[in-house]
Amino acid sequence: MIQISEVCNFLSNLYTKAQIQLIALAGFFGGFLAAAVGGFDKQLKALLILMLLDYATGMYAAWREKRIFSKRGYQGLVKKLSIVIAVAFGVLVDAVLQTDFWRFTFISGFGVMEIISIIENADRGGYGHVIPPVIRKHLKELKG
Repeated sequence: MIQISEVCNFLSNLYTKAQIQLIALAGFFGGFLAAAVGGFDKQLKALLILMLLDYATGMYAAWREKRIFSKRGYQGLVKKLSIVIAVAFGVLVDAVLQTDFWRFTFISGFGVMEIISIIENADRGGYGHVIPPVIRKHLKELKG
């Protein structure tokens, strides 16, 4: 049986003390975040991928429009953080009500909004010609 001291010795030969502390800190926060959002399942992975794609396509569209502003990028990151907070809130509501409904509701709803934003970013980024006219029409209606 492997002892914890053997694992610690093995790791200390691979990493510096600062690197081990960083790994432990990242592991702690990663575990806390995963617990807060109800685990790291396929639905959450899909939402995180959509969030990343939305941010990346938004940056590309802003670059194409020559409108890259750190304030706007910061606002985008704050929106992404608010999505994670909303999912964590859904986890809490589900725990109180003993359901699995609200977390998935938030993930689904925000996932759809991220897809819409990715399509809008593609349009702004110069790829509007590949978006069917009916979808472009409905996107304009959504914006008001």
